[in-house]
Amino acid sequence: MRAAVSVHLSNDALYLYAVVGDIPYDDQARLSMYGAMLEANLFGHETGGGTLAVDDTTGELMLTRHIELAVADVEHLSRAIEQLVSAAAEWRKRLDSPTAFDEDSALLDAGADAAALNVRV
Repeated sequence: MRAAVSVHLSNDALYLYAVVGDIPYDDQARLSMYGAMLEANLFGHETGGGTLAVDDTTGELMLTRHIELAVADVEHLSRAIEQLVSAAAEWRKRLDSPTAFDEDSALLDAGADAAALNVRV
């Protein structure tokens, strides 16, 4: 697996990303993982403000974050990197679990907590 966090700098943005795992070969595990990732992406609730994604070229699961440099100061960048590192470590731990995608898995039940935070106007 690659380094914890990689950084790409463009003219106006900073792109942070971390590899958190590999795409499962098993169809059921892959579908369950995709569902868990989609739930976690909702409002960045379980991603430290980042986005979970799949790189089909490498077969890796990625946690990414885009930061506009025009609105970022040192404190904002530091906090964003810390959040991404923390979220990536948590996702690596979850994905390394042999029961990560079992029906009783906390990963699959994580959406229950997100529902408690759901506020609609």
